[in-house]
This record gives sequence, structure tokens and C-alpha cells, in this order.
Amino acid sequence: RDPGVTPDPDDVEVTPEWSLTIPATPCLEQAAGSFRRFCSACMDVELAAGDGPAITLAIAADAPAGEGFRRTVTAGGIMIESAGERGLLAGAMRLLHDFAMRRAPIVAVGERTFTPAFHPRIGNTVFLPAAQRLDNHEFQFSDDYLTLMSFFGINGIHVFANFWEFCHGDQLPELTAPGRDAYLQDVQAFIDRTARFGIDVYLVVMSPFLPDDHEVFRKHPAVRGSFGTMMEDFFRGCCLCSSDPDVLTFYEQAFTGICRDVDGLGGLVFVVGGEGFIHCYTRPAPPYDGATNCPNCSSRNPSADVAGLMNRIGAAVKSVDPQVTVMCWPYSAFAWSGEDKAQIEMIEGLSADVELLSNLATGDRHPRTGASLFDYNIMETGPSSVFRAQTEALAKHGKRHYAKIECSTTPLMFQHPMIPVPYRWARRAAEMKAHGVAGYISHWRFFGFNGNLAEEILAASVWEDIDVDTFLEAWCRREYGMFAPQILEGWRRLSDAWALLPYSATLCGGRQYYMKGPIFTGPAHPFILDVQNDYGLHRGFRALRGDARESFSDETRIQEVDANASPTYVSDLLWTMPVGVERFIGMIHETVEAWDAGCDLLHQSMPAANPQASTMLGLGDIFAIHFRTTWNLARFYELRDRCFGGGGDQALRDSQFVELQDILTEEIANSERALPLIDRDPMLGYGYCYGIVYDARMVQEKIDQCRYVRDQEIPELAKLLRFHLDGVYP
Repeated sequence: RDPGVTPDPDDVEVTPEWSLTIPATPCLEQAAGSFRRFCSACMDVELAAGDGPAITLAIAADAPAGEGFRRTVTAGGIMIESAGERGLLAGAMRLLHDFAMRRAPIVAVGERTFTPAFHPRIGNTVFLPAAQRLDNHEFQFSDDYLTLMSFFGINGIHVFANFWEFCHGDQLPELTAPGRDAYLQDVQAFIDRTARFGIDVYLVVMSPFLPDDHEVFRKHPAVRGSFGTMMEDFFRGCCLCSSDPDVLTFYEQAFTGICRDVDGLGGLVFVVGGEGFIHCYTRPAPPYDGATNCPNCSSRNPSADVAGLMNRIGAAVKSVDPQVTVMCWPYSAFAWSGEDKAQIEMIEGLSADVELLSNLATGDRHPRTGASLFDYNIMETGPSSVFRAQTEALAKHGKRHYAKIECSTTPLMFQHPMIPVPYRWARRAAEMKAHGVAGYISHWRFFGFNGNLAEEILAASVWEDIDVDTFLEAWCRREYGMFAPQILEGWRRLSDAWALLPYSATLCGGRQYYMKGPIFTGPAHPFILDVQNDYGLHRGFRALRGDARESFSDETRIQEVDANASPTYVSDLLWTMPVGVERFIGMIHETVEAWDAGCDLLHQSMPAANPQASTMLGLGDIFAIHFRTTWNLARFYELRDRCFGGGGDQALRDSQFVELQDILTEEIANSERALPLIDRDPMLGYGYCYGIVYDARMVQEKIDQCRYVRDQEIPELAKLLRFHLDGVYP
């Protein structure tokens, strides 16, 4: 609270004489506790229990339904009305939000009706292990954490559910999960907990490959579907045949069973493209004929079969509980839908029981690099042409379109809690509303919800059209106790600088395309002179991608692949594709300069002594370090390869060696800048779900490795070359 904020003539101020009146439901009683706590801790107001003015939450038949609510403010009290408890919860949280942004328990007189622009709004946690279970949901989602999610308007949580842990059906009894009852008890306990916070649970159904010799295939050979995938080194085994009648009946039984045995489930999400809920068209292994290596499905229509599979499941679910949402997510379905990148044929085949969820900003090409815009980028803020085509196809049947986004990070660099480009995040929220997106999943498992500025921009946009400058000014005054116009200009420059990146899938992964390379590991990325030397770097520099684990059902297989994990660093220049190394170096240098200019403005205008401002400055600085590492590494490898493969006399080689040493000196200083940032903010480099990306030990080890290359390896190589090539004894 700012004591200097006083009410205007048309305002009402909540004081200790005010009380809070609510209906007695578990959800609203939980909300009332949070409401009183907020007023006490943040607004210096202990709400009374007397008969004075009141903040009243009331169920009213003529009030908005769902999460909508009507707020009426008079001198005698504040009335929040809705047709149900979820609307009252939303009304209470929005009132607290208004108090916070005003920095006082003051609100304007008048009547307003609020209707959310998006439903559902599904998030996830920071504390999400790669193989998620719910037997420790109190750790993954504490009560305080769920309270904060509710304040930020999250009304759904998605949870990974391994189909083989809860499936059951008489049609294929060999697949009945032995621990099913205990598994579903954990799911039910979590649903019951989150309901108190107005949050529903959505299960993302995964079905890892079954072993080739599984009992179900021995007893029922016809149910054996496609085998392996195009990534055979990682994913082995078979799936159930997508077109076999017994399999389809078994799916009906399994999903009828979970909806019967679990009460209050929000929804089921099926990733049916290139991973997730595995079927016969999920990237099958060679011989690949354009469809599948399943003999039963090889001559069938993939789009029709996948739509049919989803329709059978959707009908089974709705027959038990019509309130459970069934979402079909065709992630990477271009692998089997050919030129139909928008999967229109599959969409046309979906029944009214199944909703479509898809990536908001994928399918187009980056205008500067020509690379495909993949996964959950923030390069394209608005709906891609693919998403728009899907929306049009759905609209013909009166159906809604749901979006998968990330609201504060991207797979390109998800090891930090937020990418500080608020103008891009605000533009994303506005364009989603303008396009009519029905609801969204806002967090996968890259970093998870952590209550940051970008998440708050999205939360505010759910309820009103925000002016981003006005919102950011109020946010700065609340968090920093001050505001300067240069802060907005600094954020604008960062938002614009992001668009200058030489964006591509290779940028964030080299050969593996994800979770690898300088843009990802930043100040911990070693500089490799000799590609045959591992430099004694410890195990943290080699890792199995965390999401790869989800496709394994065999722990021995996980350990096998983990033991042979490849480095998270790169030693070649593949990651400069498709623009080529020379243009890449120019583009990333342009990014470095533009980002540094934005950071300079923030450092000049933000109060560094303020903890929140210090965190924001650290975010800007750590991204600057990542970009500079990427620029330095590209220059180092380009010069190394030119030196090693370009010929030249001793004088040229020696000058090139000196230049390589100069780049290393720059990079050592760059990485050293990261150490105090990491020490101050443990969120930097975190990456809980997919494994820690880097920590102070790795950064220091990289610094030591660069010093070794600069001070020992390069001078020794120069001496050897003089001796063997030039006949000069050093």
C-alpha cells in the first residue's frame, strides 16, 4: 500500500470498519481466507466482523453465468454477484487485483459487468518432474501456490497421465493397470484440492510404446499397430492399432472407466500429432510409405482414422460426464497429413464431442531467416496462417478454437522465468482476443507459472482490454515504488530486439534441435578448439532431453540412453543454418547491440536497490549474456575453421590464433558477469522439468575451460605447427 494514494470524489475506500460476507462453500471460504490475508498483509486493513459497510459476494439468478460477475460499488458497500461460485471467486480476485494496481483498497463507484475473454485458462507448475505423478501433489502445488495461480486467473492445471497406469477394459484385459486404484485415488485427491481454489484438472493422456513382446500382442496379434518411429534410436516398441475394432472398444472402456471412477475431472487432452497419444500414424519407422508401417492401416486415410479415434473416445467420455472437455491437439500432424498443414481434413471429421486445441504461432516462416516458426515462439505474436485456417474450418461447424501458447517463455530459451519482452506478450494477448480464441493452455513444462509480469499482463487481458503503457506504468509504481518513461522505452527496445534474432530450430539445438547449444546454455557453453577433446567437463554438460523420457516405459532403457547422452554444447556451425555463418554473425551482433541498448535504459531508470527491479535487471542482463555468448561462439568457430582449413603461412596462423585468444578473453569476461546474477537469483538457469540447464559450477567450469584453451591449448598448438610445418624450433 502507498499511503499517499487517497480516494477521488467518486471513489470508495475500504477501511477496518468494513466486513466480508460470502456464501458458505469450500471454494469461497478458501477465497475469503486469501481475501482477508491480502487486505491485511498488502493493504493494512483488517476486515471487521461487524455490521458496517460490507464487501458482499452473493449468488444471484440474474447475474452473469460461469465466471462472469457483476460488481456494484456504492458508498454503503461493494456487491459482487454471479450465478455461481466460480464467478464470485473471479470477482473477489479481480477486486484484489484492482486494489493492488491502485496501491490502496480504493475502487470507483459504479456498476460493471465482467466476462472472461478466455475459458479455460490452463497453467502448470515450476516443480514438474519429467515423469509426473500426483502422489506428491502437495509439493508440486502447495496451497499458497494454488492461491497465487487463482489470483492470476488460472482456472485449470494440466497433468501428464500415462494411459498404461489407469487403463482398464474387458476387451483387452492384459492391459489393465495393476496400480489403477491407487493412481486414480491420487488424481481424485488432487482434483478435490484444486477445486477449493477454483481450478480444474486436465489430464494430458500419454501412451508410450509397448514392448514388442507384450502379452497383449501375443494373445491378440491383430491389435499390434505400427512399430518404432523415425527416431528409432530413442523410441522403440509398438502401439495399439488405430483402426482395430477391439482396440477402439478398449479405448471406449478405458475412458468411460476413468470418467466414471473420478469425479469432477475438467478435461482430457490428447496430443495426436507426432507424439503423445500414440497411434499408427505417429512418425512410424521405415519403411515409411507416407502413412504407416502398420499392415492394417497402411492403405487407410490417416486424417479420417485419427478423427474417428478421437470421436470414439469423445462419445465415451460424454456418455458418462458431459461436462468433461475432450481436446484433440494435432501437434506435428503434418508428419502424416502431408500438404494439409492445417489438418483441415481431420478437423472436418471431428464430432461435436471433441474440441480442437492447436499451437497459436506455428506453421509460418520467419520473415528474416525463412525458417519454420516452431512450437511456442514469441516471434509471431498473433495467430499464424495455419491457426487461422483451422479457426475458419471450425467456424463452419459452429465450433470453438483453443490455443496452446507460452505466456512468458519459449522452448528457445526456457531456463529463465520470463523473457522480458512485455510489449510482445501484450500484443499476443490482444491478438488472441481479437481473433476469438476460446481458451488456452498457457504453460507447458518449460518453466511453469511463477507470477511474473508477462503472466500478469495475460491475466489482466482476460477481463479487459488493457493499454499496455498505462498497465506497465501502474505495475512499475506498484512493484518499484516509482516510474520513469525510460523503463517503457527500454522494454520496447528489448521487445523489438527479440525480432532480430537469426531464428530457427537449429539455433536452439544444432543436430538435436532443442535444449542444446549457445543460445540455450549461454554462459556455461564451452568453446571447443579440438573437437576430439571433451576437456574433462563434468556430467552436467551431457544430458538426455527431459521430454524424451516420457516416451520410455522401460526404466532400463532410460538408464541406457541416459548413460550415452550427448553433450548439451555444440562444436560445429550447423546451428547457424539456414542463413549461413556470415549472415548469422551479423544478425546476432545486431541483436546483441539492440538488446544491450534496451538493458542500458533499464539500468539508468530502474532502482537497482529494489528487489523486484533487481530481478528484472538480472533477467535483461542474463539474456544479454546468452546473446553475446552466441555471437562470440559463432565468430570463434568460423575463425577456427578458417584457420584450420584455409591454409596460409606462419604469420597468418599466428595472427588468427591471437584473434581466437581475443574472442576467448571477451567470452571469459562475458561469462563472469553471469556468476553474481546466478548467485542472486536461483531461478536463472533453473529448468526443473527438463533438468537444470546450468548453475554456477557449470559456468565456472566453462570459464576455466576457456582459459585453458586461451592460455595453454592455443599456444601449444601454435608451437607444434611451427615445428612440424615450418621447421622452426620454438
